[in-house]
Amino acid sequence: MKVTDLSGAIAVAGGDSHSLALKSDGTVWAWGANWYGQLGDGTTADSTTPVQVSNLSDVIAIAGGDNHSLALKYDGTVWAWGENAYGKLGDETETNRTAPVQVGSLSNVNAIAVGDQHSLALKSDGTVWAWGNNEGGQLGDGTTTNRNTPIQVNFYGQYITTIAAGYKHNLAVDSEGYAWAWGYGWDGQLGDGANADSYIPVQVIGLRFVTAIVAGDWHSIAVKSDGTVWAWGYNGDGELGDGTTSSRSTPAQVDINLGQASDCGETNIMSWSAAKLKIKRKKSKDITITAAQGDVIEDDNTIFKCPVEGLTVTAVVDSKTEGKKLISVSPTSAVTDENGDVTFTIKAKNKKGNAKVYFSIEEWGEWVTTELSVKVR
Repeated sequence: MKVTDLSGAIAVAGGDSHSLALKSDGTVWAWGANWYGQLGDGTTADSTTPVQVSNLSDVIAIAGGDNHSLALKYDGTVWAWGENAYGKLGDETETNRTAPVQVGSLSNVNAIAVGDQHSLALKSDGTVWAWGNNEGGQLGDGTTTNRNTPIQVNFYGQYITTIAAGYKHNLAVDSEGYAWAWGYGWDGQLGDGANADSYIPVQVIGLRFVTAIVAGDWHSIAVKSDGTVWAWGYNGDGELGDGTTSSRSTPAQVDINLGQASDCGETNIMSWSAAKLKIKRKKSKDITITAAQGDVIEDDNTIFKCPVEGLTVTAVVDSKTEGKKLISVSPTSAVTDENGDVTFTIKAKNKKGNAKVYFSIEEWGEWVTTELSVKVR
């Protein structure tokens, strides 16, 4: 669907519940939720159509965070607006702003990136600066102290050319093509072989000649100069693209040939894509269950399967734990489509904890069940 009354856009960015567009004339436009002033129009009124961000021109790059926004101007200065929890606007306060304010004394900035509650800037001298929430060490200064003004990330002299920000971790590429990561790491998203946080940048194992990077909530992706794609971190929904749902603490190559047709053979096998899921309180997320049968051909952890259509899958929240106090699932049953897929929506309530959902199917008179572990944060 075309966004109403918006033309001349050259870049877009998305926050948690709001969107941004940069037009060719250097102005920024925003729409969506505006609880904290993240639309930057001087109000806190939501807007279903684009409104112009106030007092902002000559912008060359934009980025959207949880409830805040960031812009880089042609003169190398950085501007921010919206929610200011943890000082993530970088103006030495924690006061929400409904219109742009300048981020500290930053100058000569070439690139910006925004995580959930923190922000990054890359300067022309190859240094990286960070501010905002630092509970997982995502500011890279060797501490877990929140900062309401930019502080330099401790890179020990590496010249950085590219940055990316995830939920609570960050990625960077240096001038020699090596990848670096820091912040939350308990799902392996730092790629250093450990499942632990790091308060300073660590080198991603076995990865060089990187030309592009991107950080998700709990996983990381890189493109190399030879065109190959590599991924690491949380893989409960298959986001690493390696044909499994096993998380990885070091990079694995994404197999772009996965999903090609193969001979099913005559052996009947049922397979599932569910494993585990992380979800924020009062948010919802879809989980797809895949039923398949046929010969399973293993080649470098690649498994080819043939889908089964028309099977009824039931979903039940574990009643033996506090699961029903944490989440709900809908629908309670559904039929697999032509791809063997069926989608359920997991909705988190306003309480942290761990829960389980059991998905079941009756296969030749016997029940087959798979378990989904859900972490509400």
